[in-house]
Amino acid sequence: MFEDNRFKLVSPSGGRMPAAVVRGEYRFGKSKDEGTTDLAAFASGVIKRRKSGRFVTPNGRNTIKIGGRSAVGYELDPAIAGAIGVPARG
Repeated sequence: MFEDNRFKLVSPSGGRMPAAVVRGEYRFGKSKDEGTTDLAAFASGVIKRRKSGRFVTPNGRNTIKIGGRSAVGYELDPAIAGAIGVPARG
């Protein structure tokens, strides 16, 4: 597993949690079967469709979605944000 700093969720305390890459894929939810190798598709799913995704937290890799106690926003590479039609920060 490694982390991709081009897409991060923002915790309520202001911490940044980068997207986790597991066996070459960005994964949605807790499923091992629902993943993509395309960061734009992953970011779109998390931001636009409000899906949960795997991100690296201080406690290791966790499944998080925007909203609630875990994440209050996101930061996304401007080129990827433009490609999927969202602001780079939200």
